[in-house]
Amino acid sequence: MINLYSVNPPFVNSVTFQGNKTKINPSYKAVISCFNAHPDKSEKAHRELSAIVPELQPLFSVKQKGNHEFTAGEHITTALFGLKKIPEFNKLPQQDKELMILTVLLHDIAKRGELLKKSNSREQNLKILLDGGCPPKYAKKELDNFLNSNKNEQIAPDHLHPANSAILADKILTKMKYPQKDKELAVRLIKNHVALGDMNFAQNVRKLQTQDDIDFYNTSKQKLKNAVNDSRELKLMYILTVADLKGISTTNPVYNPKLASMLSKLHDDLQNEFFQVR
Repeated sequence: MINLYSVNPPFVNSVTFQGNKTKINPSYKAVISCFNAHPDKSEKAHRELSAIVPELQPLFSVKQKGNHEFTAGEHITTALFGLKKIPEFNKLPQQDKELMILTVLLHDIAKRGELLKKSNSREQNLKILLDGGCPPKYAKKELDNFLNSNKNEQIAPDHLHPANSAILADKILTKMKYPQKDKELAVRLIKNHVALGDMNFAQNVRKLQTQDDIDFYNTSKQKLKNAVNDSRELKLMYILTVADLKGISTTNPVYNPKLASMLSKLHDDLQNEFFQVR
């Protein structure tokens, strides 16, 4: 049974008691109240959020690849409560704060964690990569890198998770009766939430060394341009990207001062290029 404490009325009003069971109705206001009730992620916050959004619970056992320190579920809650420490988030009007809370909560809601295994056949591993949306021209190289490594297992990248998470987020936000216009923006942000980070990686890490880097940068830029309609929406995408990157690891932060500076400059440059905002 979920033990509720120090929560404001919208969260309390979303709770109904059925015998010894506690059921939390899927209201978006319940998510906001839970976020406000907890200073940081915790087991209690995880339980409450999972009661409101049951799709979250399985993600606490989904392992992730690369620099990720946390499971997919822990990454989500780390990013979510990390919003409280992002200055740009704290300056937002209340409506936009609520939109960002829901967007960050749902940005990886459909993420998978399929394993490449050296005990699999090559065809099985290739299928895992391709089913996860890895571009065919990169799949064989990615598989060879894994097979030549000293690892027996490796989490395959889930390239389709932004699109799949957007589809599931749309359903969840509809069930929560979230306002239609705000829901549409949240879904667009989720669908394209890796675009700004991908642009930064291609430009500032890879330094646009190859034609593949240039193509990757341009494709990501076009996705971003299609996703945001004005300066406000680009700012929200930037905040989502910062929260996502900060949620990767706390012991070995990916979002270090150098990356923060590069991403901030890229955001400012795009504000000027897209919307003539300086």
